[in-house]
Amino acid sequence: MKKIMIALVMLAPASAVYAGDLESKLIDNDAVTIDHSTQLMWAQDGAGAGCNNSEALSWNEAKAYCESLKFASYTDWRMPAKNELFSIAGNGYGVRDRAFFPNTVKYWYWNTEDYDPDSITAKLARKSHGLVGLDNNTGAYFIRCVRTDS
Repeated sequence: MKKIMIALVMLAPASAVYAGDLESKLIDNDAVTIDHSTQLMWAQDGAGAGCNNSEALSWNEAKAYCESLKFASYTDWRMPAKNELFSIAGNGYGVRDRAFFPNTVKYWYWNTEDYDPDSITAKLARKSHGLVGLDNNTGAYFIRCVRTDS
């Protein structure tokens, strides 16, 4: 079975690799992962530009970062909703497939769920355990930008 998997990877084009519903590809030298089951395109590398180079941000900074991001030739990136973030979560720590989401920081991530701009608090999601937390929106946490892939 391993020999077949290796042969399939070697036969795939260098710019795209598939595993189930996930597709990894390069677009203008930016690595993205497309989840065909949710029709979402994710910034792939947790240490890359689509994740603010693993630098923690406040909620407002994270939202503005994603909304102003030009990555993989697209400009319609946004902060994910809680359920979108959980769709790439794995059992236990991290993401469901580290090959498609390398360098993912195992910590809290900002999301758009239940945020009240008049409040000083915002929701956080911890992908590794499917947890949701609440913290001051000026706290510094991580972001992984997403866009709808149509």
